[in-house]
Amino acid sequence: MIEDQALNTLEYGRVLQIISEYAASQAGRERVLSLRPSDDPRIIDEEFDRLAEMRSISTGEANFIPPETPVLNEPLARLTKPGVVLEGKEIVLFGKLFEGAEAARGYILRREDALPNLSLLAGRLEPFPELHREISRIFDENDEVRSSASPLLGKLRKDARSVRERIEKKLEDIAEKLGEEGSSGENFLTLRQERYVLAILRSEMHSCPGIIQGESGSGNTLFIEPEQVVQLNNRLREIGLDIRREIYRILAGLCARLAEGREALKVNLDILARLDSLYARARYAEDYACSRPKVRLGEGLCLKQARHPLLILRSSQLSHPVVPLTLELDEQERTLLVSGPNAGGKTVLLKTAGIVALMAQSGIFPPVDRGTILPVFESVITAIGDEQSIDKDLSTFSAHVRELSQALEQGTPRSLVLLDEVGVGTDPAEGAALASAVLERLTAKGCLTLCTTHYGELKLLHERVPGLVNGSLEFDAEKLKPAFVFRKGLPGQSYGLVIARNMGLDRSVLTRAAEYMTAAVVNLNEYIARLENRQKELDRQLAALEQQSAEQARLRAEMELERTGLHRRAAELEGQEKNFAKRTEELQRRQLLESRREVEKVIERLEGEYREQSGCDEAARRARQALEQKIRSLAPESVENDLLSAEPAPAGGPLNVGDRVSVLGQGFEGEIVEGPDASGKLIILAGRVRISVPEGELRKVPAQRPRKSRRSAVDISAVEMVSGAQGSSEKLDLRGMRSDEIVLELDRFLASALQAGLSRVLVVHGKGTGALRQKVTELLKVDNRVESFRPGAWNEGGIGATVISLAQ
Repeated sequence: MIEDQALNTLEYGRVLQIISEYAASQAGRERVLSLRPSDDPRIIDEEFDRLAEMRSISTGEANFIPPETPVLNEPLARLTKPGVVLEGKEIVLFGKLFEGAEAARGYILRREDALPNLSLLAGRLEPFPELHREISRIFDENDEVRSSASPLLGKLRKDARSVRERIEKKLEDIAEKLGEEGSSGENFLTLRQERYVLAILRSEMHSCPGIIQGESGSGNTLFIEPEQVVQLNNRLREIGLDIRREIYRILAGLCARLAEGREALKVNLDILARLDSLYARARYAEDYACSRPKVRLGEGLCLKQARHPLLILRSSQLSHPVVPLTLELDEQERTLLVSGPNAGGKTVLLKTAGIVALMAQSGIFPPVDRGTILPVFESVITAIGDEQSIDKDLSTFSAHVRELSQALEQGTPRSLVLLDEVGVGTDPAEGAALASAVLERLTAKGCLTLCTTHYGELKLLHERVPGLVNGSLEFDAEKLKPAFVFRKGLPGQSYGLVIARNMGLDRSVLTRAAEYMTAAVVNLNEYIARLENRQKELDRQLAALEQQSAEQARLRAEMELERTGLHRRAAELEGQEKNFAKRTEELQRRQLLESRREVEKVIERLEGEYREQSGCDEAARRARQALEQKIRSLAPESVENDLLSAEPAPAGGPLNVGDRVSVLGQGFEGEIVEGPDASGKLIILAGRVRISVPEGELRKVPAQRPRKSRRSAVDISAVEMVSGAQGSSEKLDLRGMRSDEIVLELDRFLASALQAGLSRVLVVHGKGTGALRQKVTELLKVDNRVESFRPGAWNEGGIGATVISLAQ
């Protein structure tokens, strides 16, 4: 347990006072002020977890503010006594407690996944919903019991209002009559002793018989209750007593219910106060740039950019920046001896380390940076001759010795001992000897000791005491100003004569003082000066190395960025190459489709003109085969596969009804159902469509060969056409095809329609983006088989279809 003496010396209470101002309620402020350090790392880490979660919802863009917790400790204590009835305003405060419990519980539990530790607290809150509703129903906005609280109370207040109106009417009539009779005073209605009366001049009291209920301060006016209203006042008083009894009964019922749940009410008050305390600490941590330290048992001390909270507050008021402290001691280094001139910041170092430890063990993020590691101390022992404290209270040697005795008796490996100017207050030689012995014993006991000194003899103590290390705070000897930068392993000079010379002390006195200095002291100062110069040179070299390292890191980053850019450029070029190949392939496909369309038109025309001549079909067949062979020789494999259905399979003998065949160059398959006829054509069934095809354009499909289906192939079921005697459909559905795919299909459809003798056909292309409609329009404009065309009527598909009239 850390004693109050250490807490007071390190001004722990002032720090809590600053933090408490961030609380949202008095209960939260009191909870912050009651914080005390714990020596259990598990408890500290659990509180840190809750504090981190609270910081996430109460700072930055988050908007959580804990509800104002009413102070109800005294009313709650009275509820433990049977039959106690609280005042109405106190009961209303319990209603506010329920309201706050419900709000905090709901906000936190809705975020249970992100706030598991706070949810454990909030889950214990009991909002008492039924009792809360009852309190809200009974009390109005002025904390008065409503007339609707009970039927009897409503009736009584109605009766009281009626009697009051009757009394006021009678008194007004009496006052008016007195005025008519020549009363010289102002007779007005008022209340005395909870009874309605008239104010009458003493000289005219005979004009208004009744009961005197009082007189004015001057005695000139009497307050008389006229005989006519005595009974009514009695009745009003009687009703008032009944009202009080009914209100008391209502309050007693509420208090009985509150007494039944007093344990849960205590939990509510405790948890809401804890949440408010966490909120105050979270807001403080945000404003003071605090970080969560690691707390460990049996490890060294590592402070990263630590600032004393009181100095931060003072610097914000005076616009002076606080120089942060970075200090590190490993587990074997148990004593740090800090030396250097006065006003160099040695005492601030001790207090900063001490208050940071106390804050962390109290569940408060201290003003440090990430990476700070703090041992958990069971006790903190201080012996600080507080010249720089607020009270300016100087320690005597006897008090100092008592503090040293306490440290030697109570110190353990889990103690933090802070000694300011150890051994001061007596003969320097004796003081240095005493300090050496005390530090040797504390180091042997394993206490973590931070100590300051001016004794030169102690600066060499590290050579005899393992675990003791020197340290100093940098001081600018030229400007005679402290830099407050801690240096481990390097003792500091006192600069006493230098400072005295700068302050204007007589030079002859300074010269004589230098003569009095022993050779050992001079040699020690010269040695320390050489160490300081060497340290500065090492710092300069280190800074240069760090700058070189930063430059190398920058160059590596630039090289990495350039390499990433090259990879990205290579990927872009590869993508462009693929796009170029794709565009080239697409261009070849369009050119071949156009060439094929032209050849098909020539073949169709030749078939029509020379149908009667022998050998016509054979010539057409040879032309088609020549075209397909040319396609294979020119097109890449992907284009060939898209344009041609498949490589012809071996015929395997004559074609018969029932054979599965593919149509060369058309991309679909079917089954032979009739033929051949006199012209050598076979009828195949592809889906629902019957098609007449010359035998030379068919190839038998092996039974084991799977059927192919490609996006570029035409859906034959959508183009319902049958040539010759079977007739031809009047509709072609092009929906779902690309614009470059419809050229051949529209051409074949028109040819088939003319062969079937149709005069009008319908092409369905859909509305969509209009690309297919535009392509169909372009093809129809240049086709001499088309006499005219127009958009479809409402019952023909509208603008999603085109009606074509064919030339006869």
